Amino acid sequence: MTINFKNPKTKDRILLILNETPRITTKQIFMKLRKLDGWDKSYQSVHKILKEMGEDGIVEKDGSKYVISKEWLNSIQMFIKKESKPKVQKIGNYQIYSFNSISELDKFLFDFGKDFDKSAEGGDNVFWQAEHYWWPIAYSKEMYEIIMQREIGHKSKKIFCNNTKLDKWCAKYYERLGVEVDFKKSCSGFNAKYKNQEIELILPEEMRNKLNSFFNKVESFEDIDLKRFYRTILNKKSKIKAIVKKA
Repeated sequence: MTINFKNPKTKDRILLILNETPRITTKQIFMKLRKLDGWDKSYQSVHKILKEMGEDGIVEKDGSKYVISKEWLNSIQMFIKKESKPKVQKIGNYQIYSFNSISELDKFLFDFGKDFDKSAEGGDNVFWQAEHYWWPIAYSKEMYEIIMQREIGHKSKKIFCNNTKLDKWCAKYYERLGVEVDFKKSCSGFNAKYKNQEIELILPEEMRNKLNSFFNKVESFEDIDLKRFYRTILNKKSKIKAIVKKA
């Protein structure tokens, strides 16, 4: 699929708005855009851009309201329907999974969470500590709804090791789902605990630096360049591991 971004900044902002608030009208999108710093285009221009995005297969209409196209999401978010299985090495109580990108890792974590949901009892704890949480930026509507039900079904807590503006936005995102959130600047790494299982994510220094740079540079969530985010971080080839320990 060829995506024609004649107005990349506005289109990226519209995508972010629709990702956070799906099924809204042109007028509602326009009103949200008007609140953004440095944005001063007309209602007619928004109508025209939405029409272009529809022609490119990026958005589609549900009556008078717009949603992000499922087909387009599936074409860029490889982790949603990716079927390849990661390499795994078993050493005692440890299982070491290897991935070629963050998108492959995310597919694994998504499926891991689903398996946990099937075996967990109501109220089982889920704990995460991370230098940055990129997942709210990458969620599709379908994933958001699944994650929402998952967080509601468990006692969940997330520790943020950084407090950039984008980290704070992601924290508010989780708080809206009922997740307990805390900031702890002295921490580092990416670790999780699901009842009797622990996960440690090992990201190369180069990728960690890319994430740090990305989160530090973004002044406003609406300014994120989604195409660049997917190309340089989510789908970028990298040697990534997840170490799972079962008690």
